[in-house]
Amino acid sequence: MRHILQAIVACFVLLSCSDDPAAPPPHVTATFLEVTAADYTSLTLELRTTELREDVTYRLTRDGMQVWEGALTGEDTLITDTGLTASSGYRYKAYALQHGSMYDSSEAVLARTRDTTSGDFTWELTVLGDYPSLLRDVYMISPTDVWAVGKVTYIAPDTRNGYIIYNALHWDGVKWDTLQVPTTESLPGGIQRRWFEEEMFSVYATSPSDVWFIGEYGGVCRWKDNGWYEMQPPFNQGPLRANGVWGTSDDLVLATWGAGIRGWNGSEFYSILDNDEIGGVYAQDVWGMDDTALVIAGDESYRLDSKVYRVFEGTTIPFPSDSLKRGMVTLWFDRTDMIFAGGSQLSIWHDGAWHNHGVNKNWGFIKHIRGVAENDVVAVGAFATVLHYSGLSWQTYPEIDPDRRMHFQAVTYDGEYIYAVGENTNGRAVIIHGKRK
Repeated sequence: MRHILQAIVACFVLLSCSDDPAAPPPHVTATFLEVTAADYTSLTLELRTTELREDVTYRLTRDGMQVWEGALTGEDTLITDTGLTASSGYRYKAYALQHGSMYDSSEAVLARTRDTTSGDFTWELTVLGDYPSLLRDVYMISPTDVWAVGKVTYIAPDTRNGYIIYNALHWDGVKWDTLQVPTTESLPGGIQRRWFEEEMFSVYATSPSDVWFIGEYGGVCRWKDNGWYEMQPPFNQGPLRANGVWGTSDDLVLATWGAGIRGWNGSEFYSILDNDEIGGVYAQDVWGMDDTALVIAGDESYRLDSKVYRVFEGTTIPFPSDSLKRGMVTLWFDRTDMIFAGGSQLSIWHDGAWHNHGVNKNWGFIKHIRGVAENDVVAVGAFATVLHYSGLSWQTYPEIDPDRRMHFQAVTYDGEYIYAVGENTNGRAVIIHGKRK
């Protein structure tokens, strides 16, 4: 039978206690120690014996100092040592004591708490376009191959309209190039309209040679094999306005505004879950790994409950969402037992439940979350909100915009570089580029 004990360090540490109690030389025969779990500030060890005796007590030491002592009521006991420092190594040893003298001891065990990541970044700001300009999404293939989409307007008095609109940007490691991505929109009655200035809402790359662009009215274009490939889905059968895209070139999941959850099977778009089946709340974001995706549906007006769906092979299964707050619109994960969600606040799914991180007065509404590991996550949002999660805490960056006049819509992150896009209160497009120190 396994027993679980908490090692309360403040109560059990005896500063005068050495690693080896005064006793005859130990003989390792019946006492065994093993690390079973590591967290950022705690370690869990299993203490086992093959000779359970009522007249024997046990002592656990960390780096030569006692952290726990007591009797065992079963052959194996879990002891959690708390109050430790992240990214640190420790040496543990267990002793069996009979009438205060050492009866047996375990081999020494080396253990390390989990690593946190640095939140130190340098920042650069790029402002583009005239009023009205806004960037809605960004995707990094590599630090020298980054796509951003939205609407960047430039005043051009010599043109027919007096302005030029670009709906995509590309970063080559040196400069941002502006582009007009063509799209063909299908209208009722078989009418089609082709244009170069449709505001782009989403960009996603399944590979460096296959980049998807999805516009405000459902126009779809791919940068494929160094050329533009316009897709023309029938009216109301395409992705409509996609808020998020994830998957492979022949198996995509799309979170759409007004069309629910849609898929792409390599030849056509199809419905996975209609908007009415979600309950009227819009599908806002999607992320996945292997063959499973999660879609979050939320309402920025806080009127409707937030929902999460697991998508697998074209079907959906509701994911536990009862404890999620209203107004949740983005999620990211690299394993399904540790999920980050954001919107009206930040929440993390772990140990089978959502744990709300509350609202900080220095945070705005969280619009987008992306990361590379559970201890290396970036979130961005309104009022110049940029956050980095180290595994223990969220770090803010007020130096990016002390006046909080920028509002970020999306972020992409590879563990070294951050690109976040949005707009400022003057109606100009903004991009921040962060580089880890």
